[in-house]
Amino acid sequence: MAQPTPYDRQFSFQDFQAQEPTTPLPGDEVDGELNSVKVTLDQTLVNLAKIQRDDGALKNGVVTQDSLSDSLSIGFTYRGTWVSGVNYLISDGASVGSTFYKAKSSHLSSGANQPPNATFWDPIADFTPLAIGVDSIFTAAIQDGAVTEPKHATGGVSTRALADSGVTEPKHATGGVSTRALADSGVTEPKHATGGVSTRALANNAVTFAKTQDIATARLLGRTTASTGDIEELTADAAEGLLGAATARLFPAGSASAPGISPVGDSSTGMWAPAADTIAFSAGAAEKTRVDSSGVKIGTTALLDAGGVLQVSGLTTLYNTTGLTPLFITNPGSGSQTLVAFRQGGPASTVGSIVVSGGTGTAYNTSSDYRLKENVAALDLAEAKETVAALTPRRFNFIADPGTVVDGFLAHEVNEAAPNAHAVTGEKDGEEMQGIDPSKLIATLTAALQWAIREIEYLKAR
Repeated sequence: MAQPTPYDRQFSFQDFQAQEPTTPLPGDEVDGELNSVKVTLDQTLVNLAKIQRDDGALKNGVVTQDSLSDSLSIGFTYRGTWVSGVNYLISDGASVGSTFYKAKSSHLSSGANQPPNATFWDPIADFTPLAIGVDSIFTAAIQDGAVTEPKHATGGVSTRALADSGVTEPKHATGGVSTRALADSGVTEPKHATGGVSTRALANNAVTFAKTQDIATARLLGRTTASTGDIEELTADAAEGLLGAATARLFPAGSASAPGISPVGDSSTGMWAPAADTIAFSAGAAEKTRVDSSGVKIGTTALLDAGGVLQVSGLTTLYNTTGLTPLFITNPGSGSQTLVAFRQGGPASTVGSIVVSGGTGTAYNTSSDYRLKENVAALDLAEAKETVAALTPRRFNFIADPGTVVDGFLAHEVNEAAPNAHAVTGEKDGEEMQGIDPSKLIATLTAALQWAIREIEYLKAR
């Protein structure tokens, strides 16, 4: 602190009175001298306040080490940290840890007389609660919660300033540690005391998505660089490579009863891979559909026809709910083309077909090759005439379509009149409704017509 301005008198009032005994003292000179005295006195009071407390005692903290004279004796000669093999004189001082001792007698130091041996040493002061050694901070030296944010200088806390395991959980004041208070990478793993940073330091759900670093759109977090290290942003291609998509399946092959991909809670339903280049779909642990390089199989695992792309095994229903045609079978060319083939027992046993020809005609065929037949005999014309005569043509409408009147037969009557034609399916009053194929009556009708022609020709000849 600066010294007060010394008072320097500028006017002699004694000389003035000697010369002018009857004249009053000049007021301006009196004021000038008093003002100079006031300046010096005010500065003296300011400096006094810096070293004296209001109770008149010396102010705390004003006597520093620099204030002490080198010749000042504190009752012992400090010899530094105690070591063995030193000749200590009476009243020599030494320290062990944070405690200072004074030698009670002269002696050669050894482990047997090391402080705090009371025979050789008197303790002078214990500074353990205040001790801050070089490169070390003792946990007992800092009051819990005492190191608040303003206590940290910018960059003032580094890895060199903290003893390993020195900063325990209670040492942090609430809000006392922030990113500004720590040098980058300053707090390394050894700096944390065991249990010093725990789940108690972070409230549950405290780290929200908003707290994490922003990442680019269409990125995942992971690491593709060899060895351990920081988390990296991954592109979609990098993520695929990390998952092995370029060289391996993304899901296990699985089986019909345990598909490789299945919905949560239903492990027996889903998609699996029974072989290379093959995908299958299961429901209830049973395979329902298979797709491979040869085509699509529904309800079966193999295509019966080479070159086919779709095979369905089991009942197939085309259900129209929109009023539109539920099935189109198209001939892409202009010539004759079989659009539907009906087979019995295998690919080599065609028993019927639907053929389009000329771009406008459609033929419905049933198998009739002589090589498929045996016990071939001519139909009895008279018997055929009787059969036709027994047929009862009817006119009626279907219950489901009361507005349309049609001519035809009743299935059970045809079956009774022409049982050998096998034109009727089902049983009368059976569970399934009966059906009729009128085309199977053509042979009988033809034979009856031939009988009629012969009769006409005979009568004409007479």
